[in-house]
Amino acid sequence: MKILVLNYEYPPLGGGGGVVAANIAESYVNSGHEVIVVTSGIASVSFYENRKNLEIYRLPVFRQSFAVGKIYQMFFYILFALPMISFLIFRRKINFIHLHFLLPTGVLGYFAKKVFGIPYIVTLHGGDVPSHFPEATSKFFKYFIPLANLIIRNSEKCVAVSESLYQLAVNDFKAQKEKITWIDNGVTVHKNHKVKFSQPLNFIFVGRLSKEKNILPIIKLLSATKYNFKFDVLGDGEQMLEMAQFLQNKKEERIRLHGWIDSEKISVFLESTHFMIMNSKMEGLSLAALEAMSYGIPIISSDCEGMKKIIVEGKNGFLFRNEKEFEEILKNIFNPNFKTKYSQMRNDTFGIVKEKYNIQDKAKLYLNILK
Repeated sequence: MKILVLNYEYPPLGGGGGVVAANIAESYVNSGHEVIVVTSGIASVSFYENRKNLEIYRLPVFRQSFAVGKIYQMFFYILFALPMISFLIFRRKINFIHLHFLLPTGVLGYFAKKVFGIPYIVTLHGGDVPSHFPEATSKFFKYFIPLANLIIRNSEKCVAVSESLYQLAVNDFKAQKEKITWIDNGVTVHKNHKVKFSQPLNFIFVGRLSKEKNILPIIKLLSATKYNFKFDVLGDGEQMLEMAQFLQNKKEERIRLHGWIDSEKISVFLESTHFMIMNSKMEGLSLAALEAMSYGIPIISSDCEGMKKIIVEGKNGFLFRNEKEFEEILKNIFNPNFKTKYSQMRNDTFGIVKEKYNIQDKAKLYLNILK
């Protein structure tokens, strides 16, 4: 089967939604299918890439940042993708389209269905569901709810990446609830790396430096402690400058801002990490957390929707609801007697991701819809 994958972000551009698209696309290829990806480009990355049964076209959208895209760049992606996908459907005999993000990418699926009769599915990642993070998206979606409903109605299925996101989507798009389902995010399962439990403890954060991810308060809390640790912050975003200024003023050397790191290079950090720290206000099903878990890394996270499903308290991580609970977790893991417990947590963490979040298993569920 020839599958066309459409997403305005795809590695090395963007965040978790792009990585999910890439993971599923590669799983399709591993299952014997031919995949063509049409995504956004950036000046330093080639327009065309050809791997075995996986082709990638990166369209010029005047993008300047690997981390963050602008609304006008999404508009240019749609504008340039319309003729590109028309050409590919005509010349390459596409059987099915897999879209990522209801808007803006869903517009392309609706066009292909109406003009060429090509069926499509849509994966919802969070930013395309109005109530997932209303502070950021409610004003935008107010004008596009009718279009979003039209795209869902004409799809084969609209797939949320977690059960909690599914519940939000069903509530936001009540008229289309029969079209909406969910398949949990998945990741490639890596080797269970054995990391010596000794100080300094290595912490990591991977993601956008935004109000939604809310990692700045964690930086301030950790900086106020005297614990022996290193905290690698991988990502870029609107709060980067504020974080850098804070660390400079405090002369804090334990916390390092690395900026945006190519997803393929993040593994170098994960192989020596003891814990991932997250403080999101809301998550769908965090790909960054699952990636860390695939290396055996337990997660310390805010008790938000999405993370509650991933983390089994004391088994593959810890959840906190406030500053005091976060400090109690730190006190616990810096206790010398925690060493034996930590070794078991790594084994449990790796076992959970292998059993529940293997990307090959998730890709099979998508293929069942495509068939």
